[in-house]
Amino acid sequence: MTRFEEKIFKNHVEQDVQNLHKYFLEENQHNIEHVSTDVVEKTILSFKNGKSPDELNISAEHLKYGGSSLISILAFIINFLFKHVHIPALIKSGIVCPVFKSGGKPKDDPNSYRKITITSSVGKVVEKIHLSRNENKILERQSSLQKGFTKGESPCIAALIITELIMEAKKRKSSLYIALMDARKAFDILWHLGLLREMHKTGLEGNNWLFFENWYTELTSKVKWKGELSHQIIEQQGVRQGGIWSPSAYKIFVNSLLTTFEENQIGATIGSIYCGIPTVADDVTLITTDPYELQTMLDIQSSFANKNRYEISEQKSVVLTFNDSSECNWHLNGKLMATPTSSTHLGIERDNTSNTGTKLVVKKRIITARRTVYALMGAGLHGLNGVNPKAAIHLIQTYVLPRLLYGLDVITLTTEDMKNLSTYFRKTLATNSTLARQNCKRSFTSSSWTDYH
Repeated sequence: MTRFEEKIFKNHVEQDVQNLHKYFLEENQHNIEHVSTDVVEKTILSFKNGKSPDELNISAEHLKYGGSSLISILAFIINFLFKHVHIPALIKSGIVCPVFKSGGKPKDDPNSYRKITITSSVGKVVEKIHLSRNENKILERQSSLQKGFTKGESPCIAALIITELIMEAKKRKSSLYIALMDARKAFDILWHLGLLREMHKTGLEGNNWLFFENWYTELTSKVKWKGELSHQIIEQQGVRQGGIWSPSAYKIFVNSLLTTFEENQIGATIGSIYCGIPTVADDVTLITTDPYELQTMLDIQSSFANKNRYEISEQKSVVLTFNDSSECNWHLNGKLMATPTSSTHLGIERDNTSNTGTKLVVKKRIITARRTVYALMGAGLHGLNGVNPKAAIHLIQTYVLPRLLYGLDVITLTTEDMKNLSTYFRKTLATNSTLARQNCKRSFTSSSWTDYH
């Protein structure tokens, strides 16, 4: 897409949003339901304790223990905001906390930090109630292959789809091409006007749409660094990492891309079931059995990204090929894409040289579990002087097992993998629970492993 075409598209989107704003104002459709005190109380109780307070030092605990009078006042305020489609600037303000990503990144590079925003505690209540009013509309129109931040779904399902396609290709000895795409700072640079247009496509209308528009108009933040707050800045792009609406908003933003592939059946299938673009929020995977079709899929996503003003990283996006020894090349934004033999996606290393399509997954899980055990030593998970065996097993089940087993239910495990897992777990119980070694096998099979599953 040329810059001229991008400019025309941008002008169309701006005009569409202006027309929607004007139409909904004139229509004056009050379609935001009245909020009861019970709904407000239930929403407040759903928030977790121990989170950082907002700019006014108000935390979830203040709202939870404020009593019935506070809940009644909040219900009155929220209904007033919904009726008049107005959000005070104080509620829209947030504190941006740069969080270092680690992983060997330079600390003096701004790109090494993740932008996490602490939003208003009262604003979270308003945001969550507004989202709950529109959640069903979003789910009805959301692509079935979007597995991120969706009730009843899991990122592991996206990983399972990839595993099934790989195993079917290996079984049939047919070619398979998987492009693992990486959107650069996807949440931070999201185009607000494009989002508002997509919101209308999803079913938000009238005051519902106007309220969401108002939320993203003159959104302000202050940056917190070394205990000091910066001056207030206006955020003209992006959805907040830490905002209630943010995950759903991003899903809506990219939904048109997913439905384009799905409706036109561009990509791989398992039988008659379309599986060409399993996605977890901003992690999009393009899968096909045809190398030329993959280039078409790459061009479609590149065009969508350019039109909607976000970038796909050519350096981090890669293509994995299975059962194809020929030298195929694919391009993204005119640049040649890397075609390594392995790459990590959703915490699982995919490898085209392995019979199972994965590489060293169990070994890495054991390393992660071992590090978790070391981290829990301060809590008493160690030998004779530590916590009692029952408490030790509880700590292992709660913290160690989930990390040990993450993703293993969606890949093909070998006999050697199962042996390594069993050996590690027995040793962990013997070392940290002061159980006799002859009882380790019985404890592992009859208590811990069975209870976990």
